[in-house]
Amino acid sequence: MMCCMESRNALPDTYLFPDKVRVPVKLRPRLVQAVWDELVFGRFDQRELTDIAQQSINDVHELPETDAQAVINSLLTCRRAQINKFKETGDFADMRRLNQAFFELTEAGVLSLADYLCCTQCASDSAYEEMYRGNYEAVLYFHHQDTERLLQQNATLLGFDYNHQHYYTDDDYSAMSTEQKQAAFNRHMREIVQDTIKPIFAKYNIGFEWSGDTRDKMLIKNIDWLVLLPNK
Repeated sequence: MMCCMESRNALPDTYLFPDKVRVPVKLRPRLVQAVWDELVFGRFDQRELTDIAQQSINDVHELPETDAQAVINSLLTCRRAQINKFKETGDFADMRRLNQAFFELTEAGVLSLADYLCCTQCASDSAYEEMYRGNYEAVLYFHHQDTERLLQQNATLLGFDYNHQHYYTDDDYSAMSTEQKQAAFNRHMREIVQDTIKPIFAKYNIGFEWSGDTRDKMLIKNIDWLVLLPNK
């Protein structure tokens, strides 16, 4: 279970556990944190949240579905109030810098996918396909496991790829050796980073590091994570 207690996304001290839900006091933190983490991630499917709530303590306590939903609803109310407070204090705009940067990068031709699928393998394969379908010049992404790191460290790694069809015909690209394809990937990705990615991250005061070697992931830091709740 991921805990985001050190960030602005931490569960507020003002949260009150629903009186009507009969769960032993010692189990409540585990139950509440499991659901809260999912809300912070931006995962709002009621069926999945109910399952997570029940599974969080099912080794020692059977949680009825109605009780699970009562806890979920209380935490949704708490999270909604927290986000409204962010808007009042000015934290909101700061916490949304990554969202804004990713939106602008996508508009500039670099498809940027946040909290995208479960792991590196799934995310890389699917992101590559989405890049080609949308005819983007390149793609950046981080997956669910990376989001956990982001919430804990205010930093995360980015996977990436580029669209060779923006630079070569299919015949010319097929005629390249493996070494030539790798050299082209390095060269064009560095150009995309210099011309598009770094300036947009800098605009939003997001730290960016990359070795320039396409075998290494990129690192972004000085970031936060905020997903808006769906309308009631």
